[in-house]
Amino acid sequence: MGLPGEYRCYNVDFSREFRYCLEKRIDPLPTHDLSRIQIAVPETEIASESVTELTIDDETVTGGGEDVLATLSDRVESVDPDVLFLNTSDLIPVLFQQADRLDVEFQLGRRPGWQ
Repeated sequence: MGLPGEYRCYNVDFSREFRYCLEKRIDPLPTHDLSRIQIAVPETEIASESVTELTIDDETVTGGGEDVLATLSDRVESVDPDVLFLNTSDLIPVLFQQADRLDVEFQLGRRPGWQ
């Protein structure tokens, strides 16, 4: 144990990928415009932990839980967005919990699961 200010730490908050770019002097920014999707859900849907209505870009999707998950998953797969804009971060765990509850396969990105 040392006293405050005794040790200096470098690069401790950077991801491995970002550190690699810094060390190799590679620009980490994309060279193309990023594709995106906006997903919004009413607060009542989050509170009930059952999403039966949400808005994808300007289209409102309603229906049973499985239908909403399938529509969202299909849209994400077809657009393959670089960025998801959400009106609340609470949406992601609620969607995955809903998929588990309904025993349906659900993916919201290029990699399985979420963090």
